[in-house]
Amino acid sequence: MISPMVARAARVGLLFVLVTSGWLVMMFARTSYAQSDTLQWSRAIPVSGALAGSRYPSIVAEDNGNVFLFWGFIEPGTRSTIFVSKFDGAAWTRPVDILFGGPRVLATLDGRGTIRLMFQSGENISLRDSNIHDATSVRGWTGGTNIDRGGANVLGDYALDAQSNIYSVWFQGIPDCKECYSIAYEKAGQGIDTSLSYRVLSDSETPPQRRLQLLRTLSETMYAMWDAPANDPNKVGIELTLSENGGETWLAEPRALAFTQEDIRQPLLIADKNGALLLVYNFGDKDEVFYSTSTDRGTTWTEPTPIPGLFSSRENGEDNYFAAATDSAGNTHLIAPGRAAKTQVESGLYHVQWDGTAWSRVQEMYRGNTTVDYPAIAIGNGNRLHVSFATSDRNPVGGSADRTFQVWYTTAQTQAPAQTRVPLPTFTPVPTSTPQPEPTSTASPTSTPTPLPLDPQVTAPVTGAVNTQEPIVIAIGVVVLVLVIVIGVNTLLRRRS
Repeated sequence: MISPMVARAARVGLLFVLVTSGWLVMMFARTSYAQSDTLQWSRAIPVSGALAGSRYPSIVAEDNGNVFLFWGFIEPGTRSTIFVSKFDGAAWTRPVDILFGGPRVLATLDGRGTIRLMFQSGENISLRDSNIHDATSVRGWTGGTNIDRGGANVLGDYALDAQSNIYSVWFQGIPDCKECYSIAYEKAGQGIDTSLSYRVLSDSETPPQRRLQLLRTLSETMYAMWDAPANDPNKVGIELTLSENGGETWLAEPRALAFTQEDIRQPLLIADKNGALLLVYNFGDKDEVFYSTSTDRGTTWTEPTPIPGLFSSRENGEDNYFAAATDSAGNTHLIAPGRAAKTQVESGLYHVQWDGTAWSRVQEMYRGNTTVDYPAIAIGNGNRLHVSFATSDRNPVGGSADRTFQVWYTTAQTQAPAQTRVPLPTFTPVPTSTPQPEPTSTASPTSTPTPLPLDPQVTAPVTGAVNTQEPIVIAIGVVVLVLVIVIGVNTLLRRRS
């Protein structure tokens, strides 16, 4: 017969085991959450090589794993040039100069396998295109047109629809005023007369602001957003307008967002999977990176809220913006130059995910003894993230402090389902206006690109999707087993006592 004291001690011990098991369940749950929003990024590699004036990358990706990386190259006293390098799943080709212009370049890829580049070319904006098979050679970029409506035209942004129609916004100079610009828009495509689709979205912006973004949502609503100057008592903010009918009509007056506390700096407008607008920005000189949301298409916004664990870069140029893309599951992936702590001195590159309700943990993608600038992101197959960015550092040659720029690449696999791009039927182009003359200067032809050896960590297999339920199932099994033991032992003690 077991004494009451021994029985009591046994029950206390079993209770301790039960509590400990419950604690393990919570720890497993926390671990599974951390795994579910953490990606395995490949080791970042410099693609631009010895081209020390490389910056402003833009990237597109095919669903088969091929990646095209474009960037601007400029050195003091030289004309800016656009370079390209291709990754075929095994190696990057040697960079090739394909066009004069830039240095900022915007690249897109459509379902017909056509790559388009928009860039500054003198006082005009050039839009050039090439099929994917010829995109790494000069001869592939003979097609395209210019946006030229008189005066100085400054690069803005553009988007494509499912039929490869092109929607463009830009800063258009006003001939009678050197420092006056309007926000202009047009739609171009097969059978579309751009003179009829042309619209002025804002009469005058003086001087031209640095940010002009065009956002086209899954519901086909389009938003145009630009920086708005301070208007006492408000600091620098944004203005946006929208169209729900393919650009035919826009709001009579733009909607504005500004705060009295700090300037909105480096704004990025995002549409999440719930149909809400998400604005990410640096807030004056504050340490954190902030965001606001709107559920009424930009009429009202929430107050500035810090993104947990993400801090702004100490060396943050006014044109150093964030980048974002949405995967096949509707999750938005934000790529941010910045820091992971207030005490961190050097900037790095960070990834954080928005699921429509909350932010994931911040994950470091790259950090070195450099300044990180100008991130760009593309998604292949609906779930593979391809990211490029530029770095700059001090290169004291002959006692001077010159900046050396490089363009980098890294990639990661998400847990979103695969979703291939829907191919579009081919068509015979029909000119809708007089073709624009090609620039008198041509880029120097180069020989067939030679593959460069790739960092082995880039081609290493990426770990498969983490089964986030497995740790919880194991923990529950452990608890059930402990409960069975507790009940059995307790019954035995009662019988013997």
